[in-house]
Amino acid sequence: MLRRQELQTINKRFEARPWLNWSSEGLKRLNLPLLWQYHQAHEIPCKWWAWDYTLSWLLEHNHLPIKHKVVIFNHLLEDEPPSEAIEHHPWMKPLLAHPLPRQTLAEIIEFLASSGARLIILDNDFPQYTQDDYVLAKAIHLSTSGGFGSRVPVLMARTVNRRSSGTVLQLEVPTTPSGIVAELGKLEPNTDIIAKYTGITGIMPDEDQVVRRLALKLPGLTGVDHESIVVNALRKLHEPIAANTPDVLDIDFVAPPNSELYPVRPLSYLLDPKHKQQLAHPATNSQDVTLSGAIVVLGDSVIDVFSTPFTNEGLNQMSGSEILVQALETLSRGHWPQRLDGKQAILYLLLCSLAAGFIWTSWKVVQQVTMSSFRDIGLTRLLRSLSDLWCFILILCGAYLVACMLFAWKGLIVPVFVPALSLGLGTIGSLLWEREQEREETFKVKLQAAQDKLVLAHERYEADLKRQEAEAKAREVLLDRQRRHEFVRRINHDLNAPVSVLNWTLAELQGQDVDQQESKDKIGRLVKTSDKLCELIDQLVQSYDYETTTETRQIETTNMSKVIEDSLDLQRPLAEMHTSSLTWSLPPATLWVHGNALELSRIIDNIVRNAIKHNPGGTKVIVEVK
Repeated sequence: MLRRQELQTINKRFEARPWLNWSSEGLKRLNLPLLWQYHQAHEIPCKWWAWDYTLSWLLEHNHLPIKHKVVIFNHLLEDEPPSEAIEHHPWMKPLLAHPLPRQTLAEIIEFLASSGARLIILDNDFPQYTQDDYVLAKAIHLSTSGGFGSRVPVLMARTVNRRSSGTVLQLEVPTTPSGIVAELGKLEPNTDIIAKYTGITGIMPDEDQVVRRLALKLPGLTGVDHESIVVNALRKLHEPIAANTPDVLDIDFVAPPNSELYPVRPLSYLLDPKHKQQLAHPATNSQDVTLSGAIVVLGDSVIDVFSTPFTNEGLNQMSGSEILVQALETLSRGHWPQRLDGKQAILYLLLCSLAAGFIWTSWKVVQQVTMSSFRDIGLTRLLRSLSDLWCFILILCGAYLVACMLFAWKGLIVPVFVPALSLGLGTIGSLLWEREQEREETFKVKLQAAQDKLVLAHERYEADLKRQEAEAKAREVLLDRQRRHEFVRRINHDLNAPVSVLNWTLAELQGQDVDQQESKDKIGRLVKTSDKLCELIDQLVQSYDYETTTETRQIETTNMSKVIEDSLDLQRPLAEMHTSSLTWSLPPATLWVHGNALELSRIIDNIVRNAIKHNPGGTKVIVEVK
């Protein structure tokens, strides 16, 4: 049904505000088969530009209330007739000339003024110098003064340069009037022809791609301010202009171009006798435009063409005449879009930044919760990156959607860079907050690790203290045992020596012949007492041996040669008492062994004592150490 160019036209034809703010009647027409039916029923050429009328019908009721009746006659491309058509329709011949002949325009002005038009605007880049300027100037003068039956003001548009680097250029006006202006000066001497019959058309594309702008007042090089043709038109209609009207007006497009409200017809309508008859005396059932009480604009869209903000292909075009009509309605109603000033833009920027930062921060919190179930680190990072990109795109679209909604319902124009800048600031702020949170979490982890390390060091310190205390106690126990061992050894040695002498002396006394029985009994008791003393000494050593178990006994290095020599020397008196001999031989080198000196001494004493006591007298006891 529709080709690519036609789809581009449908998508990019109209301004943002009518599209976003739909009426209930417009929604009923938003039906593709219904649009196709209307197109087939009303349009003969099936070309892309013909869809403008169909889409205008779609938005016919999607507008604000209209104050003025306007009819636009543009010199369209389809007005150019083929050469063979001139033979059958001679009235088409003026359409072959560019610009339109002055005589033809003069006839059109006479026809419009006599047909009930309210105001005539010539949007043909006037004033220009060409032939027959006097003829056109006379027609304008007669229309304004009522020479065609009623006073119908006529205005001529003067196109000026558009914006350049954000500054509207000053208007250059020739110091010497020429062309139609000069001819009108001759007809109306002592009259400011520029102020009465002309007006500037400083139409400027908007940098925000939302609306178009119109310069209502421009300074001239001569120091005189020049007003827009729209302002001059309202003055001719005796309509007040709001005191707060800006010098540069943002146009509020209340209705789409080429619509039933602002119909656009070919300029050939004003030359074709059939159409002229219909315009001047319409039939009761006529569905076409009428001139009674209408503001008529004669435009030249072959030259004066502006693309809509949403297209760069040049497929969708709005003539300067259509833009002027929209500006006329905007200024007449005193209702135009408002732009954010500096403080409001900053406030809006901050609010959007806070919103973007809040959304981004909430998203990161949700992301941390949902992503914690993934164990693969690489997969987690990929999912986080994709989800972050998706969230960023959604926030950006949301920021621009809010700006479009403000424009659609409140007529508030937000600079196009504000949503992107606010999103950037909000995202940067949330990222900084996230980094701060990560730094805080890292600091907490490090602090906890340091605390754990400190606790571990304290535990190690306590363990070292306990170990040192245990070692100190063990050393004290060892020293105590060593002291006790040394004490018992000394007792054993020091007591055995006098006991041995006592035993030796008693043995000699027993060997002597004692007559008195009493003395023998006493000596016998002394011998028993001496034996008892030896047993007590032995028990004392054994009791120490019982306390010193094998688990706690410390292995020490003992001079075995000295132990043997000391023990045998103490057993010598016992051997003499039994008339036995005791000899020993030791290696020349000192003999060192691992063992307890006291226990080794006991072993040697027991062995030698048994050898002496339990063998017959005169036994030779020989001890050899190898």
